[in-house]
Amino acid sequence: MNEKQNRLGNIAAIACVVICAFILITAVYGPTALIVALIAVNFISGPWCLIAYLLEVKKGIFANDDDE
Repeated sequence: MNEKQNRLGNIAAIACVVICAFILITAVYGPTALIVALIAVNFISGPWCLIAYLLEVKKGIFANDDDE
């Protein structure tokens, strides 16, 4: 599992660099494209985050266990 996590971490780091470069380029050359891209990301990630949050609540992640 450690190798799988390492690979996922490398992919996430590359994606972060690509996204940062995209934001920088669009801020300089086309601010409208930046706004449209951010709107698209918000429409995709917003509901996804809500669904992930509701799944965690269903698991009982916020349950008050005194075992700790």
